[in-house]
Amino acid sequence: MNTSLLDTDLQLSPEPEGRILPAMVISLLVLVVVGVAVFYLNPRGTAKISVDKVEIFAPHTVFTGAPGTIHVLGTSAGYEDDLYVVVNLTITDELRLPLFLNNVTITITQPDGSEIEATSVSSTYYPRLEKTFPKLATMVSTPFVQGDQVDPDTTRKGTFLVLFPGSNEATWKNRKSARLSLNLVHQSPQVIELSQVGP
Repeated sequence: MNTSLLDTDLQLSPEPEGRILPAMVISLLVLVVVGVAVFYLNPRGTAKISVDKVEIFAPHTVFTGAPGTIHVLGTSAGYEDDLYVVVNLTITDELRLPLFLNNVTITITQPDGSEIEATSVSSTYYPRLEKTFPKLATMVSTPFVQGDQVDPDTTRKGTFLVLFPGSNEATWKNRKSARLSLNLVHQSPQVIELSQVGP
């Protein structure tokens, strides 16, 4: 058996470090360049949102008996207080992908620190609200609806309508603060403080 032939084919010594080190340095530099490019070329925010106007509508509805129904003497008619808040927004898509609007929520912090949250009124209720409260319908000029799209580098204007059931105008006027959360599909909610906005 020729041992010299085995010795030449089988090399148990490690590769010289001189060949591995440059490859590792180049790989590391490529990773750094890619990381810096992603950091500087990607937009910092998802959307730029500005609140153009906030309006409130607080109907006090009194329920009286329908004709032909029995009214018990000494009992008062029922009533209902509701607080509608109409928010006019300008939304600019700063992402290189389209944004899809879901809804908004508004959270009021009251003077005692407690919070009340309201969510968007679905656009399917707008025709009924228009018949019941014509004044409210004029405030909701260009409503955003669930699934509305804002294309990259474009701006859209519209309104969201939210309802605080059982609240009245004083709830809004006496608030300590209020914040709006614009909920997007597949993106983080965008939050705006409304403390200094609106009536």
